[in-house]
Amino acid sequence: MRTILVFIISCIITIPSFSQDIYIIDYDIILNTERPLKKTGKLIFDSQNGRSIFVESSPLKKSKIIKKESIESGNEIELNIAEDNPQFNFINFAKDTLISAEMMAFNIYNIAETLPKIKWEITDNEKKIGKHSVLLAKTFFRGRHYEAWFALDYPIRTGPWKLHGLPGLILEAYDESKRYMWVAKEIKSNQQSENFNGYFELTVNKNKTINIKTYAEKRYNNSISSMIQARLPREVKVEDRLINTRNGKEILFEWEIQD
Repeated sequence: MRTILVFIISCIITIPSFSQDIYIIDYDIILNTERPLKKTGKLIFDSQNGRSIFVESSPLKKSKIIKKESIESGNEIELNIAEDNPQFNFINFAKDTLISAEMMAFNIYNIAETLPKIKWEITDNEKKIGKHSVLLAKTFFRGRHYEAWFALDYPIRTGPWKLHGLPGLILEAYDESKRYMWVAKEIKSNQQSENFNGYFELTVNKNKTINIKTYAEKRYNNSISSMIQARLPREVKVEDRLINTRNGKEILFEWEIQD
């Protein structure tokens, strides 16, 4: 019964006209991969213009700080982003589009796609994250099972990486193997949406754009040697080894499932 009620809420709820137009959520990103790493992420949600951007900052790269004054608190909000082509996921809800910056063959590309429809199963499981009561939702998205804990007291339909579509802000998410994890650390707000227009435009317009199918083909069908060879002198050769495993966040795409 509880699940049914939550689904009803998710159907009728809309993003209200908050007094604050901009929400900024800081995340820890935990990567339990072959080379374990902890990074930080920043989600900027612009409720007035129906868009969000999630930017990853690597501890290995130099960063610059963009400071914006918070009208609500009078404090400065720091946007700490990598100077050189940060990785990001930009959602434009009004246009139903998603653009993601990904490293591939030593270059960063913008990957453009229609905003994917993520089918969530909202469960009865509850817990506390800080002062927030959160509900658990599950999904199978592009080859991995993901779980997300979301807070209805922030009716923001987005979260870290490409995860979106729940009736509340995602405060914690991970795949079932805990290879990829996102944990919210702090939520801030800012009333001046127009201050961030340049930030959205500058971040998204820096790279060459390709579509999601081209990205999948280039990433998973190219050989390791061809990617490395392009950066080496002609007289230096490397052994050919095909990429035959997929271990990223996305390992199976919609058109592959259909085929």
